[in-house]
Parts: sequence; structure tokens; C-alpha cells
Amino acid sequence: MMARNYAFERDQRAKAKAARKAAKREAKRQAKKKAETS
Repeated sequence: MMARNYAFERDQRAKAKAARKAAKREAKRQAKKKAETS
């Protein structure tokens, strides 16, 4: 039970980390696009 819960926690953390990374990359891409258009 505990082991499975730990694995779930780790998975959730990994997903959150990946999501943050993707959001940061997307924001950078949007800023680049905005700089080019202005």
C-alpha cells in the first residue's frame, strides 16, 4: 500500500515538473514570437 502510494506521488511530481517545464518553454516561445511581430 505505502509503496504504491509512493510510486503514485513520484509520478505526480514528475508530471508536475514536466508540465512546468513545458509551460516555461511555451512562454519563452510566445515571447519570441511577440518580439518578432512587434
